Amino acid sequence: MSIYTKMTHQYLLHNKRSTLYTLIGIILSVALLTSIGTYIISAQAQSLDIALKQSGRYHIQVEQANADIVQKIKANLNVKQVGLLGYEQLTTPRGQKLGLVNMDETARLLLPFRMVRQVGEEQEGLIVERWVAAQLSKQIEADNRIVLTNQNGSKMSFAIHQIVANRSSQSESEYRQLMVFRLVPQVTETTVGMLIEVKEQGDLNAVLRQLEELVPSDRIKTNHSLITQLQRNWGGKSYISSDYAVIYIIPSFLVLLAAIAFIYNIFQISVAKRIKHFGLLRAIGATRKHVRNMVMYEAFLLGLIGIPLGLFFGVGAVWLVAFIFKLFYEGGDYSLLHIRVIISPLILLLSTVISGCAIYVSVWLPVRSAGRILPLAGIRKFNSYNRRRRWFAGLKRQLSRLISIENILVYRSIKRSKRRFWATIFSLALSVSLFGTFTIIARLIDYESPINRKADITIYNDDNRNSNMANLVNDLRDIDEIQAYNLNYTKSSIQVILPSPIVAKGNDITRGDEVEVDQKKHYAIHGGVSLFDERNIPWLQRELIEGDMDALKNGSTDGVIIVGQIKFGGSIIHTGDELFLRRTEYPMNNSSLTSSELLKVKVLAVIRGEVTYPEIIVPRPLYDQLSADESLGNEDMLMDMRSIELILTNKAHLPHVMQLLEDRVEKDPNISVVNNLQEKRERAIVTLQTLVMIYGFVTVIVLISCLNMLNTLMMNILVRRHELALLQSIGMAHKGVRAMIIREGVLYGIISGLMGAALTYQLITITPSDLGGTGRWILWSTLIEALVGATLVGYMAAHIALRSLKTNNLMDLLKGES
Repeated sequence: MSIYTKMTHQYLLHNKRSTLYTLIGIILSVALLTSIGTYIISAQAQSLDIALKQSGRYHIQVEQANADIVQKIKANLNVKQVGLLGYEQLTTPRGQKLGLVNMDETARLLLPFRMVRQVGEEQEGLIVERWVAAQLSKQIEADNRIVLTNQNGSKMSFAIHQIVANRSSQSESEYRQLMVFRLVPQVTETTVGMLIEVKEQGDLNAVLRQLEELVPSDRIKTNHSLITQLQRNWGGKSYISSDYAVIYIIPSFLVLLAAIAFIYNIFQISVAKRIKHFGLLRAIGATRKHVRNMVMYEAFLLGLIGIPLGLFFGVGAVWLVAFIFKLFYEGGDYSLLHIRVIISPLILLLSTVISGCAIYVSVWLPVRSAGRILPLAGIRKFNSYNRRRRWFAGLKRQLSRLISIENILVYRSIKRSKRRFWATIFSLALSVSLFGTFTIIARLIDYESPINRKADITIYNDDNRNSNMANLVNDLRDIDEIQAYNLNYTKSSIQVILPSPIVAKGNDITRGDEVEVDQKKHYAIHGGVSLFDERNIPWLQRELIEGDMDALKNGSTDGVIIVGQIKFGGSIIHTGDELFLRRTEYPMNNSSLTSSELLKVKVLAVIRGEVTYPEIIVPRPLYDQLSADESLGNEDMLMDMRSIELILTNKAHLPHVMQLLEDRVEKDPNISVVNNLQEKRERAIVTLQTLVMIYGFVTVIVLISCLNMLNTLMMNILVRRHELALLQSIGMAHKGVRAMIIREGVLYGIISGLMGAALTYQLITITPSDLGGTGRWILWSTLIEALVGATLVGYMAAHIALRSLKTNNLMDLLKGES
């Protein structure tokens, strides 16, 4: 071990506090890089697991293949296994057509069956989806068997083996066809379907090319959901896909910026503190290379200790957070932290390489500075710096008379070490900007959450023409626990033409085309129209802001209801306002119109709503004129409903009502019942998980910045001990010295806060969305919070740094004692 290596060890051990701060900063940076990558790999694997459960393990499905094609595909080296499906057409006791799918064991493993209930023990019994079981419920015998008739007229009895969940991967046509599955030892049909699973390292495109040569392309279907998840994560390997790469690169880049600023500042201060030390070494024979190697070895030693610890704590942090969330919260469709933590060698290697490069880049300039130290620097009593007289020096002297000596010394201290000052400022400003940006976005998302805040339950219809929706509306009247419901019909796009007096109330007209109606200025904008239904009146009364619906109940043909307080350039449409409507096929920029070409309506009421464009509820005559569809009868109108929103008399009735509704719709897979209260709870958990990840990331960046500021202030005190001793010797009280250091810390905080707040403001305001009054309040309140927080960080860092100021030794420095 060389003398220079021993001296480096002694320096690190002697300056334990500075060494500890540096190690903590490196560990935090590496841990953050590792945790981001580990979480992304784990989340990617979770997405793949979900895709496998929902869509199955097969990659390609082929219809109507013969034995020769099956053998050729099985012989393909890229294919892992092939499952076979045979099809039969049967008839139920009530004459319904029923498809029977015979599948071998391989196909059973490749299909996404999720068992709901075990019915019988017979392995070759039927596997029936839940909605099909509901359709056949009255045709299944007491011993859980059903008699089916084949195309030859022969009757066959089948046992029901399992009831499984409805497959989400089915197409609409498959949903409408009754189909059951049966496991058989061997598929004997001459024409079969194939489910193909490609090997982990296999070439999917090569298999597709071979299939296109053997069968028509319309018989080939790919498992799009699974293949999308597999992209570069083929077979679950620990590679970051292109979608997740952006999520990894951006925060990693921010971590690198904070880490480089921190490490650079540490070593820059360390070199400035040891100028006399390095100068003496140069005077007794050390070369520039020796001095540079000492600083580089110091960085290497700190990285050698900090990087492995950072890798360990990064993986451990992800595991701990996931464990805590699994302990306290149930997993759901939206869960972000219910993951199986995967330790990826690639992520560990990337974190190590990136951290090592960051350390090297950070110390490059300090190493060069150390190599330029001259031997004479070791015998100078004080470090000097060049002062250049500027044209405004006289003005500064006049202003200095109005400013205290402590403030002048703070300014000169900052001016003496500009690089150090701006490195610290940049680090904390980055933290302030990240905190402010993420906080504002989180608050805006919470304020403008798209979750249905009104309805307790929503029933969705995925079929364009569904007679079951009409029956369901009639059933709702028999459920006493339902207080009100809202029938939502298909909306049509229209043009809304606003008179100039309404628009003139606004401050900034940024949307719409100027048109003339009867030679008067109007503005045309896009909107939507939906149908007024008297059955919705109890619901509409609950949401009423102003006006009434008496005229609509009495058969008004020109009265309308506005959803939400629609703002156009800052104005608000109120009851009593008159508007013009027309269909969208007319050009918006038609500059000259007459009122006879338009439909004139009057606003009768305004109800609450979450809309981004004018949405207008109109009576049936207006709807028929504005809608592109032909006029429908009353029953047809019910069939065309898109959804039904329900409000219960008491939230405690929710499980009972959900069960009633699910029993009514289970025969139709195109109708789904959504528990909005449960969805809100799940989304609240997701919001919490998102905030934990975001603020965990920001907190580590803030900690690195705080360590940077603390170390800067503390090392400034050590470097300027002679200066502080001189100030005390000429009469400055110890209280004045403390005030000077505290003001320096506060100045760091204020400047960082202002820069971070300005950057946050720019990042938020460049977004195309209109913040509105509440959004602006959230923006400015968060910026003020960030500024105050940065100032407090500077104040607290200065107080902690003052602990290193030993007043009883300052005067001894003037006597030449250390």
